[in-house]
Parts: sequence; C-alpha cells; structure tokens
Amino acid sequence: MKNLKSVLSLILTLSFLASLCPPAYAQDLGQSGELVYESENTRIYSIHNPDGTITLQQYEYGKWQKNVTARPGSMEPLVVENAGGKIEKIEVLGNKSVIISPQPYSRYTVQLGTITYKYAAYDSAGICRAEVSYSYDSVPTSTIYELETIPGTLYDLATLIGMIITLMSVPEAFAANLAAGIKALFGFGASAAGFYLTKSTIPLSSERTKYIFTFKDIDNPRNTNTLTSYYYYITDEDSDRIGNEYWDGMIPDSCWKTKELSDTVMGHLWQYDNYRVESWSRT
Repeated sequence: MKNLKSVLSLILTLSFLASLCPPAYAQDLGQSGELVYESENTRIYSIHNPDGTITLQQYEYGKWQKNVTARPGSMEPLVVENAGGKIEKIEVLGNKSVIISPQPYSRYTVQLGTITYKYAAYDSAGICRAEVSYSYDSVPTSTIYELETIPGTLYDLATLIGMIITLMSVPEAFAANLAAGIKALFGFGASAAGFYLTKSTIPLSSERTKYIFTFKDIDNPRNTNTLTSYYYYITDEDSDRIGNEYWDGMIPDSCWKTKELSDTVMGHLWQYDNYRVESWSRT
C-alpha cells in the first residue's frame, strides 16, 4: 500500500507539472508514426507495435537518428537502434537498498578455504596465508529494495521519453511533455548532447540476507578483518519483478579463485603491492 501511495503521489505531481507545459498534439505527418514531439530541429514519432511495445523515432534536421522501443509500465530495458545500425539495450533501473524492519536471526558459518600468497616488500619477502570464511543470516530481514535509474548516463530526448513510458505507462505525447518540461523533477541535467540522469527510485518490498566474509591471517590470528555483502529477493506482489534476485557485494558461491577475492583479502590483511597467489586450498 505504501508503494502504491508513493506511485500515485508521483503521478499526480507529474500530471500537475505537465499541465504547465505547452501541449504536443499527435498528428500524422506522413512519416511511419504519429508526431508526439516537435521543436525547431527535432521531431519524434511514435509507432504502436502488435506486441504491445511502442517505438519512438527521433529525427534531427529531417534525418532519422534512432528508434527507441519501450514496453509501457514494464520497467524492462529499452531497445535502441541507432542510424548506424548498432542495437543496444538500456537498463532503466539500477539499485539501492534501505532497511525497513530487522527481524531476529541466527547465523550459519561456511569455511571457504585458504589462500597462500608470495609477496615482496621493500624490506622483506615471504609467504602469507589467509583463512577465508563467511556467515549468513538464517532468517532474512524485511527490507525495501529501491530500484533507481542509473546516474551519470547521457540520454537523448527519445530515450528519455521511452524511459518515462516504461516507468509510468502514459501516452507518448504526455511523456514528451514531461520529458521536455519537468526534467528537474526526475533529476535530469542539461548537456549539449542531451540529458543525463542523476536520480529517481522505485521502492520494492524484498527479503535481505546478510553475508559477512571473515579474513584471518593464519600466522597471526589477531590480524582479522571482515567484508559484508547482501542478497535480496524481491517479494513485492505489485511488481513484475517479484522473484528477482540481486546482490550488493561479493557473491559467496562464485568468488572462490577469483582475482576480486584475492585482491580483497590482500587489501584487508596486509596491503602488499607486489604479490601473487601461490595456491588456493579448500578447508
């Protein structure tokens, strides 16, 4: 219910602000779709596809630049076809987490194994060994997992309109007004090449499991350090992302014998600049 109220509040706010923008009337100009946005140099047309998606065609100075295909209200990645023939997918959402209500739990511990390094320092050289393990919650914590737009990425107007359609399932002309008139609300900055995204989140109910990696110097057990990772399982029944899984940090099942783990352990225990892994051994 809280998520629904947040979305309704956002839509009402956007509707009010969009009413302050000059309307863009859809009309057929003989192109392959309906005109939904027009400025001095830019025109954007929309096409309703049989599979329910919408394709936005962007023209600059009368020349076709790209097609952006979005599925209204789905939060699915956009499919972008550029004039040069390149096709790519753009994720509308990234992630961030906020804890809502922790629950009592116990923890289980798993021994991963031992990493043996050979190192060389300015005044010494030798072998160092680390024992690696991790523990995790037996009972997940109820949380809000916030899907957020990826900041710092440059978008043209057609892509921006497609993102709004994907997030809100609104008519193309309405989305064009929002994109052109209220960029600040969505956190878009201006650039000569388009707009770049700086903020925007959608909260989803989820269950979070906390994993704590423990790194211990075998030859000096007092030298110990830890690293925390989180696993999220989406439980929000109002979202089509229910059942999705996300990780924030190192993944226990796939990190063994990776450079990420060996570098992390070295940085947490010794900080030698010149080293190599001599062996990995399971406990």
